[in-house]
Amino acid sequence: SLKLEEATEETIGFGLAPRLNAVGRLGPADPAADLLLTEDPEEALFLAEEIDDANKERKQVVVDVTKLAMAAIEAKESLGNIIVVSGEGWNTGILGIVASKLVSVYSRPAIVLGIDPVTGIAKGSGRSVEAFHLYQALDKHRSLMTAFGGHPMAAGLTLPAENLAELDNKLQEEASHLSDEDFRPALKIEEKINLADISVSFIAQLEKLAPFGMDNPKPIFLLEEMNLKGTKRIGADKTHLKTMLANEDSDVTLDAIGFGVGDLVEKISPHAAVDVVGELSINEWNNIKKPQLRMMDIHIPHWQLFDVRNKAEWSRILQEQNEQRLFVCFEERTVATLAEQKYILVDETQGFTADFQTEELVFADMPAKVELIEEIVRETKPERIFVHFDASEGNQIPAIPDRGAFAELYSLIKKFQPFPIEKYTPRLIQKFGWNKEQIDFMSKVFFDLEFAKMDSGQIIINRVVEKRNLDESIVYQQKVEEITTRKKLLYSNYTELHNWMKSMMETSIYPNAEELENGN
Repeated sequence: SLKLEEATEETIGFGLAPRLNAVGRLGPADPAADLLLTEDPEEALFLAEEIDDANKERKQVVVDVTKLAMAAIEAKESLGNIIVVSGEGWNTGILGIVASKLVSVYSRPAIVLGIDPVTGIAKGSGRSVEAFHLYQALDKHRSLMTAFGGHPMAAGLTLPAENLAELDNKLQEEASHLSDEDFRPALKIEEKINLADISVSFIAQLEKLAPFGMDNPKPIFLLEEMNLKGTKRIGADKTHLKTMLANEDSDVTLDAIGFGVGDLVEKISPHAAVDVVGELSINEWNNIKKPQLRMMDIHIPHWQLFDVRNKAEWSRILQEQNEQRLFVCFEERTVATLAEQKYILVDETQGFTADFQTEELVFADMPAKVELIEEIVRETKPERIFVHFDASEGNQIPAIPDRGAFAELYSLIKKFQPFPIEKYTPRLIQKFGWNKEQIDFMSKVFFDLEFAKMDSGQIIINRVVEKRNLDESIVYQQKVEEITTRKKLLYSNYTELHNWMKSMMETSIYPNAEELENGN
């Protein structure tokens, strides 16, 4: 419910008008006209509920047709510089809304048409971008259409369905001059503002400039290097974003909401310092007025680290498709778990050479030496780093047997040699609580230190044994390093991982890079 005295142009533009329009989009507009003309409160309430139901139906029809249109677009060989898409039976009353959504998704002009299967007539609407004058482009090919009209940013058109392919080709030629820069929507920022300067009284002063519209746009402000607190998805379908803006320079915080950008929740890391643009308004709840920002765009001007060591986050990452995402594996068994994701398998014995560029790097598992991860990060410097490190449930860090265990096994081998290790392994496990990996490891350390040798599956103690410490064994050193690596990668908290990665991201792979930049 809304108090009449609190109504603004946004109340009409985003609350009342869409509902009144919904009836006419789906059928005769009589209920909307009747609602505006009636003086009977009961009839008005009945009609308002009927119109609200129609608006809900309109929303669902838009969702359904948008999905069909996007599926048809994705099935094409190329996106092109302008989108022309059509389907049989699509409700022509909502195609302008669908076209607007396609412009938002693909950042291109879009024309959406419904084809009547009986008459073979295609009818629909188009929406454009600032750099493309839609009306002029259509006007050059008016002979293909039976009717059309509009302006630079929008148009309506009717034509025989058999002319669709030719119109598509002609419009692609008209839009061939468009560049990536033309496709990027631009927001006109009124002013950069500090968080501490935003208050209810300041926003109240802004609202005196209302009503806002095409020739008097609502001011858009920029807030730089904001930290987002408590960011979460909201709404029945979780498509919206709610957060709180804060920064280190002020104790002031600002509530913010972003409509239709709920997917950004997973794309903003905990330590991100983001630039945010949006419109300011006053939000009243329980008679308490607070400033609020409607976020319109977010820019993250730095690299980010994402911790996906938990099962839910890892499952989501595996299901997502991203051409700029590359999974880094050190063990071949990991590759089989990645489905169709792009990956590289790094051979630790061969080192690493960065012969690729990618925006996103995902460490699916871990190497024996932590230095290899450092080398990969330093050489590739991706925009986004995801760390999983094979942190699956039950992936425990193995314990190195203590010196007493080595002494116990050595004594048994010496007493019962030649010692058939495989035969006695089950009994050793039962008696001492060791596992097979630990027994194999201790045996390899004995061989490495030349305390013993293997002969036909049996261990024999060497007669002349030089006294040596366990940590002189390369096998022992490698195991210690492997466990140290696993502890660092699996048990470090986010801040520790971020600081570690930061040291690599800010280090050049070239020792004299600073001299080169300075021209020396």
